[in-house]
Amino acid sequence: MFDEVTAARAGAKKAAESGTVPEKAAADARLDRAVFDVLAVAEAYPDLKASTNFLQLQGQLSETEGQLAFARQFYNDKVATLNTSVSTIPWMFFGGVAGVSKRDFYDAPEGQEAPPTVQF
Repeated sequence: MFDEVTAARAGAKKAAESGTVPEKAAADARLDRAVFDVLAVAEAYPDLKASTNFLQLQGQLSETEGQLAFARQFYNDKVATLNTSVSTIPWMFFGGVAGVSKRDFYDAPEGQEAPPTVQF
């Protein structure tokens, strides 16, 4: 399980550095599934749920999910601004010369529209 989390995290990092938006979305979905699996295992072990380290992990996961949601929204806002700019005068003339074109919005993969809910 930890190998999958590590591989998913490495894939997400690689996609963030050089991947396309769909590749980033797929890597994000894989990482979400891996983290959800870790949390599912924790439900089976009450002692683990009470552990200080696990409580810190829960807090970090919550914080990370908030940061990801903010980043997704920020990205989509900037894409909307760019797409509007490159289709209005005078920017449409400069955009073609500079090689700037419309970008795709970040769409969550199927089934990943909302963060997973985990009961502790």
